[in-house]
Amino acid sequence: MKLLSFEINGQPSFGLLQQQSVLDLKLKLNGKYADLKSLLNEADYLDIVAGVATAAADYSLHEIQFAPVIPNPRQIFCIGLNYADHVKETQREVTEKPMIFMRVAPSQVGHAQPLLKPIETEFVDYEGEIAIIIGTGSRRISKAVEIEIDKIGILSNTVRTELKSYSINNSAPSTLNRNESHE
Repeated sequence: MKLLSFEINGQPSFGLLQQQSVLDLKLKLNGKYADLKSLLNEADYLDIVAGVATAAADYSLHEIQFAPVIPNPRQIFCIGLNYADHVKETQREVTEKPMIFMRVAPSQVGHAQPLLKPIETEFVDYEGEIAIIIGTGSRRISKAVEIEIDKIGILSNTVRTELKSYSINNSAPSTLNRNESHE
């Protein structure tokens, strides 16, 4: 099941990908959920989607404008320097604990949407990322909890593109937020 957020005629919505078409879940569920995040907060969201999944698609992919999967996340946490090649490439050292930083929601873009170069830099780099969408039942998870998706609240995963400016990052090495959160 592939869920997405999108705009149609300038109006935000969310849906279910069906081949090369989109079933508008906001429409099919009579506006009960304002956005994909509110639907995903329902414990039985899979059943809710399955209940309308056989309906005819509403739009072709060419008619919509993709939005970030969750356009309005509460928080975006990132883990940096999490693979050896990247550590070597950036001439840093492997750390015992992960480098954790945050991004701001407006720094996200939807699939096939332009990435805008920050005016503060001449050079930007991009990389692919795996994003994990975590639900509401995932606060203060004990290390003793066996990792099962339904216990820790991992709702989904997706692929993201990140745009960064190392020149901005190197001018303020104590934080990555300036580097990672361009709107």
